[in-house]
Amino acid sequence: MFSKKELPTLSLINAEAQFEFWKRDLGFAEQYLKYVHTFQGRGLPNYDKILKIAEKDVGVSKKGLEKSTKTLEKAKK
Repeated sequence: MFSKKELPTLSLINAEAQFEFWKRDLGFAEQYLKYVHTFQGRGLPNYDKILKIAEKDVGVSKKGLEKSTKTLEKAKK
């Protein structure tokens, strides 16, 4: 399988990949939220529900990014 020296390298690679994923995901979520805001006041049905979903998605992405940042810092040690 893997030697003991390879395991930290793999966890660092995984941590970097997770960090990059959440960073990119947050960017997409924020971009979508801005897009949803462009429809504000136009009387669209279910606008409030769509807005809540977009805001929740940004929150989930921020939490994922925070967690992956901590994991990455830990893996670099």
